[in-house]
Amino acid sequence: MSIVLIGAGGHAKVILDTAKSINKKIVGFIDDNVEEFFGLTKLYDKDLFQNKNKLSAIIAFGAVKVDEAKRRNDVFSKYKGINFTTLIHRQAIVSTKAKIGKGVVIFPGAIINAGAIIDDNAIINSAAIIEHDATIGKGTHICPGAIVLGGASVAKNSIVGAGAVILPYSEILTPKLIYALTRYPK
Repeated sequence: MSIVLIGAGGHAKVILDTAKSINKKIVGFIDDNVEEFFGLTKLYDKDLFQNKNKLSAIIAFGAVKVDEAKRRNDVFSKYKGINFTTLIHRQAIVSTKAKIGKGVVIFPGAIINAGAIIDDNAIINSAAIIEHDATIGKGTHICPGAIVLGGASVAKNSIVGAGAVILPYSEILTPKLIYALTRYPK
């Protein structure tokens, strides 16, 4: 199934590379604020819904604040009935014992270990590590180089900043921004 990007900015560029690394074809994009994006066809919501048996989609705009993560989930819900594809870069390491939801992107160098659960529409960015039995909520963004240690749980719509460390068995129960290069809990 060919893929449509919902959003066309910096995050979408890495999604393009990720799709290419696993020979997935991206045929177009939907973005009201962009007219041209790497030669892809500009599409509209109606195009995706009219061709939902031939096309899948992926949310292709990132999130660095909690309200942006919530917006990603709102958009994900708006496209109910559309097949959301999951993209895992060929240079990511994902345990066969991990559970990965719909519409998830896992970028190069990321590691997802056994027993980890990654809910729908999450972003596991470059070189992020999700250790055994950790849970990542819907729409959450684990930024580059962040580490979520064993048994930890991160709520939906959260952002774990670049290089941050979530300690073992910690629980983030409500949407939260964990700043770059910090440790949670402190």
